[in-house]
Amino acid sequence: MKKFSSGFSLIELMVVISIIGILSAVLYANFGDSSAASRDAQRQGDLRTLQTAIELYKNRNGVYPAGCNASGTWSGQIGTAYACGSGSNIYIVNIAPEYIPTLPKDPKLNGSNSGYVYTVNTEGTVYKLMAKNTVESEVVDYSHPFKSCDASNIISVGMCNTTLPSNNLPAWCSESNAQFKTSYGVWGGYITPTVSPSNGNYNNLIERYTEDIICDIQ
Repeated sequence: MKKFSSGFSLIELMVVISIIGILSAVLYANFGDSSAASRDAQRQGDLRTLQTAIELYKNRNGVYPAGCNASGTWSGQIGTAYACGSGSNIYIVNIAPEYIPTLPKDPKLNGSNSGYVYTVNTEGTVYKLMAKNTVESEVVDYSHPFKSCDASNIISVGMCNTTLPSNNLPAWCSESNAQFKTSYGVWGGYITPTVSPSNGNYNNLIERYTEDIICDIQ
């Protein structure tokens, strides 16, 4: 068998190359998993940091900050379908730099229907914030602290069960829904109805209107 200058035979060299290839594949897979988990950890940290800034704004100003787009719709980071019309990354208005140095961006988008998005009602009394369709290293379920809807397998239990107009659990709040599995969410506040219900419990009316922001948003 012909020897190479290194002293390895062709077969020995091929074996070494194969082993290196296998090790590289294993290392790449582990590194990829680690990177995905790190990005998910960043997403959770970003949401908590943003939530703190949003609540600080509410404490000082009496209302939650506006989104860059219309109330009741998503405002999102650059590069998504929800980006501000101005082309800026200020998807939550007036909280940077006083309440947070800069608004973060999702570390890895998953198409235009993804990324950090924010919505608030017209009165500024309830908001929702999401890392939408970008969770990579885990499958989100109802037990997750960052689930994007506060729901349960029994529709009559928990939030997101009385959204208008059908009073049903929205598809994207179902544990089996692809968006639910790959999204994180946080929210806060509640809506105080300006009129009393013609029938039923007033607290139920508060829940229903609040859920229109927390739940009935795609």
